[in-house]
Order: sequence, then C-alpha cells, then structure tokens
Amino acid sequence: MLQALSTANENTSTNACMTTETSTDAKTSTYTTDVKTSTYTTDVKTSTYTTDTTDVKTSTYTTDTTDVKMSTYTTDTTDVETSTYLASTAPMTTTRMNSNNSVNLEDNETEDQASFNYRGMDAGYTDLSLDIGDSYESSVIPYCEGSDKVTVTIDMVIRQLINLDEPEQILVLSAWMRWGWFDCNLVWNVTDYNGTNKIILPIESVWMPDISLYESVAEEFFGLLDYRAIIHSDGTVKYTFPTKLETFCQLDVSRFPFDSQICTLTFGSWVHNGFEIDVTSLVSKVDLSQTKENAEWSITKGEIVRHEVIYGCCPEPYPDVTVYVYMKRKPTGYVINIIIPSMLVTSIAILGFILPVDSGEKIGLQLTVMLTISVFQMLVAEKLPPSADVEPLISTFLKFTLVLSGGSTLMQVLVLNVYYKGHSKMPKTVKYYILQPLSVLTLVPIPGMKNHICKSKPDTQLVKLFHGMTGRKSPSDDITMEPNDPDLWMYLSVILDRLGFGLFVLILISGTAHIFVRMNTE
Repeated sequence: MLQALSTANENTSTNACMTTETSTDAKTSTYTTDVKTSTYTTDVKTSTYTTDTTDVKTSTYTTDTTDVKMSTYTTDTTDVETSTYLASTAPMTTTRMNSNNSVNLEDNETEDQASFNYRGMDAGYTDLSLDIGDSYESSVIPYCEGSDKVTVTIDMVIRQLINLDEPEQILVLSAWMRWGWFDCNLVWNVTDYNGTNKIILPIESVWMPDISLYESVAEEFFGLLDYRAIIHSDGTVKYTFPTKLETFCQLDVSRFPFDSQICTLTFGSWVHNGFEIDVTSLVSKVDLSQTKENAEWSITKGEIVRHEVIYGCCPEPYPDVTVYVYMKRKPTGYVINIIIPSMLVTSIAILGFILPVDSGEKIGLQLTVMLTISVFQMLVAEKLPPSADVEPLISTFLKFTLVLSGGSTLMQVLVLNVYYKGHSKMPKTVKYYILQPLSVLTLVPIPGMKNHICKSKPDTQLVKLFHGMTGRKSPSDDITMEPNDPDLWMYLSVILDRLGFGLFVLILISGTAHIFVRMNTE
C-alpha cells in the first residue's frame, strides 16, 4: 500500500526540468534542460531552493564567492510540479540525530552530505506520514495474510506503589505499560522514503488493541490516548505510556503488621477472544529497576504469567496476562506506635497487684489499662478491612490483654471486698480450706495460725503489720495465739493479691508466646 504511493510521488518529481544561469563570480554546477530528478554535487557548500529561474536565492557559508561550489536547485513553475517542504513544518525524525542535535555521520560522509541526506530523510518522513494518513484505516483489526489473529505483547514497569488502602482493599500503582503488536498495513520500503525506517505517530491514528484491566475500580489506563506510538518499517508497533492503575486486591491480614500481600493485575482483550487477539508477554518478570520506595510497603518481586480462561458466556478461550505483585509491609511504625506501647500498658496492669490494698488506686489503674487497650484496638481496626475473613494476630493479642485486664479488675474487686470484710467472722471452711492452703502456695505465713504447715520464717512485714493492728508486742516466733478475724481477712486479701499477680504473669507470658509463635509459623 505505502510502496505504491511512494512510487507515484517519485514519478512526479523525476519529470522536472531544471535550468540555472552561470554566475561570472562563482563556480556553479549547471543543469541541462534534459536533466531528470534532483541531483547534487559531492562537494556542496551551499544548498539553494528557488521557485523562479531568474531570481535565485542563495545561502552561502563562505565570504569569498569566487571560490564557491554551488549546487542550485531551480524549478520552472510553469510546467513542473514538485514536492517541497519547509524545515519549520516538516516532522523531525531522530533516525540520524544525536544528543547534541547534530546529524550523525555515516562512513565516508562529510558534514555537508550528512546534512543534505538528513533533510532528504526528513522529506521522506513527511511523505510517509501523509501516505499513512491518506490510506490507513485505524478502526480495522490488521489481519494479515498467513495469520488469522493479532498477537499483542504486554510488559510492565512499576514506577511507584502510591497507596494500598486496606479497609477498601484497593491498590494504586504508577506504572509504565509496554504494548507491542504487528500491523501488516504499516509495512513500507525504507528506500522509497529516503531511508526512513521508523515513524512516530499519535496512537489514535493507528489501530490499537482493546486491552483492559479486569480488576480495575477506576478509569482504565489513565492517559491512554495521550501519547505516541513508534512504528517500524517492518510493521512492528511499540506503544509505551505512563499510567495510574487502581485495582481491587484481596488482602490477607492474618499476620498484620508483619504481613505480606500478593495483588494480581489481569490484562486481556475485552471483546476479542483468543482466536482473534492473542496476548502474551516477552518476559516473565516485572521490571522493578525504576521503582521508587514507599513509606509502608516494599515491592519484593513481580511475576508475569499467561493464562487462558473459558468463561460461562462463551465457548472460546480468552487469554490474559496476569501480573503478580508481591509486597511486604514495613512493620517498624506499628511496632513502635502500637505493639510496644500495648505491651507496656499490659505490664503496668501488673502493678495493680503490687499496690497496697488500702491505696484506693487498684481499680482505677485497671480501668485505665482497659481504656488504653481499647484505643489501640481502634487504631488497628482503622487499618483493616471491616469484614476480614481472618482476624489479625495483633487484634488477637489486644483482645487477649483486654480480657486479661478485665479479669484482673474483677480480681481487684474481690480483693477489696475481702479486705473490708473484717467486721464479719471468717468461716472455718474458708480459714482451713482456703486461707491456710493458699498461704502455703503463695508463701505468705500467717502468725498465730494453728497447724500452720509452713516451716519458713514468718514474713517480717506481715508480723509487724499484725502487731500494729492487734496492739500486741511479742517475739516473732511466738505464733501460738491465733489472729482475730479482721486480721485473717486482711491476710486473705494479701494472699489473693499475690495469687492474682502470679496467675496474671503466667497467663500473660504464655499467651503472648503462643500468639507470636503462631505469627511465625502461619
């Protein structure tokens, strides 16, 4: 298609007859009236474009015009139809331009020749773009001879993980998409267009596959039509564009905040089945070399896998390219702001068993601990999906400490109730079946208690406390006299405090260890 158009343009320009007048002050190359095509000298100092043989405009590079070899292009406007261009309006090709905006030299080529050849290539670039615009139909899928489907390659470069919204389970990525396909209607002969081997055109001017992101929750491929495609002379089309992807991601928060997540992005044709458009990938890994760091997440790797799925609606297979993004959470912020403070607050609850019974702060301390743990639970809940299938282990830990703190509060209520029960008589069953065995278990000796089986030395502080309450002063080893009932209730409250302290510490350590062992094994 494009070759036929280029041949027609060439026939038009080869019938031009050109004439020049010889200047007496300059050496010129004179073209006869029978010369066909546009020729040029190999030692060109000046290139001149004219429209009237009697009025030649020249642009010289030397100050001595008597020694200038001048190649003059003239056109007889009465009988010649030519194809001219302006440098300001012609599209620029980067085929022979370097980083300094100068033309790269070929072998055995001077700067003047390179400049002339580059301008010729630029003209070919313009002709090619015009030919494509006149004869190409971008709405028709390019089925080519010998092939009944178009193969589209999909690759991806992740630039940045913008956000992972845990409550909404939405992943937002900044990425570069790389698509490629073969279009047999965009094949041309390089020699027909002055060596132009590629052209850059707006993507809307060529056919583009209807690739969709199946898990998208927003506009698909933001900025999709804002960029240009690179088209090579062999029909290969490459389209790379930056975009923002918003996709649904099913989260597993069971090990929060030490969790890792895997999000999937599925790309495929929405309309065409696998017999019409096939999708695949040139690589098996996502390019992470350009990825910027995220404050909370780090992308460890990305895999690309091709699948073929037969849906219930249609008997044909629908191929897709699935990108698996592996992410690991950075737990430092949660460890510092939630885990360590919650463990410290839980440890403070132990002080409730050490405080004196008559201090009046035991219940207040336990309630404060429970309130603080509830605040931590709210902070964690804000970061998690509202209907998570599995409860995070940190939530399990906070609930465990909350229940433990509630149990210690009930224990303190019992201790205070026993302490202020001095006006009533202690039943013998309580005295001999609860008080006496627990005093042995908690290593709290009771002075004056008959049949006391504790052989250890009496607690000095308890003896002094007992002497101060009874008003008696006797040797510490004189424990033959049983204490009064108020003293027994006081001793029982002390024993219950010590028993609660031991049980609290034992349950806290074992429960915490069990939770963290689960965290490392699941």
